[in-house]
Amino acid sequence: MLSYIEKFFFYLLIFCIPFQTRKILFWNSNEFQSVSFYFTDLLIFSLFFFWFFHAFKTKKNYFNRLNAIWARKHIIDLSLVLFLIISLVSLIRADNIFLGIYKWIKLLEFIGLFWYVKNRYKEDGIFLREVKIPIVPLIFIFNAVFQSFISIFQYAYQRSAGLKILGESFLGIDIYGVAKITAENLKFIRAYGTFPHPNILATFILICLIFLFFLYIKIPNWNKKFTPYYFCNKNGAKFIKREIKKDIVPLNGIILAGIYPLLIFSLYLTFSRVVFLLWILTSILFFIWFWRYNLYKRKIKELALFFIIYNLLFIILLFPELSFRFRVSPQEQAVSLRIFYIQIASVMIFSFPILGIGLSQFPVKLSSFADIRNSWMIQPVHNIYLLMASEVGLLGLGFFLFFVICLIRNSLFKLKTNSQSVFNFSYIICVLCLLIIGLFDHFLITIQSGQLIFWLILGLSAKNG
Repeated sequence: MLSYIEKFFFYLLIFCIPFQTRKILFWNSNEFQSVSFYFTDLLIFSLFFFWFFHAFKTKKNYFNRLNAIWARKHIIDLSLVLFLIISLVSLIRADNIFLGIYKWIKLLEFIGLFWYVKNRYKEDGIFLREVKIPIVPLIFIFNAVFQSFISIFQYAYQRSAGLKILGESFLGIDIYGVAKITAENLKFIRAYGTFPHPNILATFILICLIFLFFLYIKIPNWNKKFTPYYFCNKNGAKFIKREIKKDIVPLNGIILAGIYPLLIFSLYLTFSRVVFLLWILTSILFFIWFWRYNLYKRKIKELALFFIIYNLLFIILLFPELSFRFRVSPQEQAVSLRIFYIQIASVMIFSFPILGIGLSQFPVKLSSFADIRNSWMIQPVHNIYLLMASEVGLLGLGFFLFFVICLIRNSLFKLKTNSQSVFNFSYIICVLCLLIIGLFDHFLITIQSGQLIFWLILGLSAKNG
């Protein structure tokens, strides 16, 4: 019974990734120096309770004696432990020690979530005919459909959908701080869904599009079936008649004509340039790779055709906004600020190369390294690797990169030895996409929903069993 409750909490956590329902415990001028307790935190701690209760009940020893063999087997976990230790030690330089301890506890929480998924989660699925489809990607896709409807409403009416209880941001054309684009002297808000920023929504949809790609090629074709049956005439002679039996749920058609264009359109409405270009590149590489190795050719042709049709349709529909959005200039605020933060991060790394300035201290010490005139400019550098190097030093960044390299290597090795689940490959692709996005933004390690996406996908890629 407890195992079913535990699974319910885990799937509920995945479903609640986009929802920012929280209690603000302490607010200090901006999001990055404040303390909050999220509903998803409660779900994570509940999973830890079930995990520890199961370990105590079964007397399972997760930590065998330390030796060379154990170290090689658990090299991923050891590198994360060392990363945690370095992050804690870096707080000796923290100006705001309270914020640093809070952020370290949050880091421990999400690394613990990674360990939970890696060691405790056993992938369940539902059967579509003879094919077993994992539940986790299905929850992601279902949630993305829900977020897409919210996004379309936000863009169509240029305001919030009224879902404050789910943590939806308060949106409007004239509201300061809301992400907007300008086209032909008109302003348009970018789609948020219930995420705190359009770039996070775009990343979430990108992952769901990758899952949808593998779901489509994995599920069987939903064709008409001819079922023979016998009947006798008046003279007793037997005849065979074929009856057409149609499938009740044409899932392929629903994906191609319904879910696929809906997710693509919502991705367009975020106007997130990096994620959009990454999705285009990833899709093209998928088509080339599967066609090159003669895999799922029929379905790849179908997906490629609809990929071209939907993209042309949405580009024509949103051409004015897209043309202005993709005119990248060094003078553009989004670009110039990123360059500014990179320069500040470089100075911080050069000044404190080993242990950095302290975990979560980039926004705190930013004004000490540059002239900050507006409070909204107090935010981390838009690069998770530079942010780690500046806050926990090159030593901390080194352990994190070592962890990522070992994780990808082990995941590829498991994929090579056990290729039964095509979704294991999708998890690795998602990890690589997130690591690339981390070059251009910081939300994967600074914002609750971004951290949930990041560590959950890492855990799914590394999971045992």
